[in-house]
Amino acid sequence: MREIRIGGGSEYVLLRIPTHEISDGWYEVEVSVAVPGFVGSVRACLEPVDFKLFEQQLQVLYETLQGTAALRPIEKQVEVMLVCNSLGGISVTGQVSSMGSENKLQYSFEIDQTFLVEPLVQLGKLNGER
Repeated sequence: MREIRIGGGSEYVLLRIPTHEISDGWYEVEVSVAVPGFVGSVRACLEPVDFKLFEQQLQVLYETLQGTAALRPIEKQVEVMLVCNSLGGISVTGQVSSMGSENKLQYSFEIDQTFLVEPLVQLGKLNGER
């Protein structure tokens, strides 16, 4: 199981990616979100291209401290958006929803550039395996 964690301590988004695809290039990923007052997890289907695009955007955000990096799979069960402000702080927002349901958890928390190193390392390993 490979993990990509954005955030730290009690506020984070954690993606647990199995080592094998479920079918036709899709992964069934466990997505956990923890923010003050709420903790939840769902299973979501993501494609390898979702991780590649996210890694590319996150690398630019890390290097320039400008712009946005977003994980937005076609299935729309999970969304993670990182937006850098003018002071170098990074706002993490998004939502997770359960399969076949209207139930949704929307979240937001703040991080800084140091919290991007580990997700970039893990995304690099994941994308390098293909």
